[in-house]
Amino acid sequence: AKAATVNLVAAAATQPGWLRVVPCGLGSSVSNVNYPAGAPYANGTNVKLSSKGSICITSSATTHVVIDLTGVWV
Repeated sequence: AKAATVNLVAAAATQPGWLRVVPCGLGSSVSNVNYPAGAPYANGTNVKLSSKGSICITSSATTHVVIDLTGVWV
């Protein structure tokens, strides 16, 4: 696969923040989910896979992260 469609959820965040999903090894200044403290917050996105077929998720605050794979692009 060359890319994936995912749904990202931030749950039980200790403070407002953001989640970012990118191909591992590449950076980005764009967030995929901007979440408030406490309540679960979700968003779907497409992400290119790295040359090894992986993605990396970064969070700006402490939160639980749930990621659902909803599709792949070949």
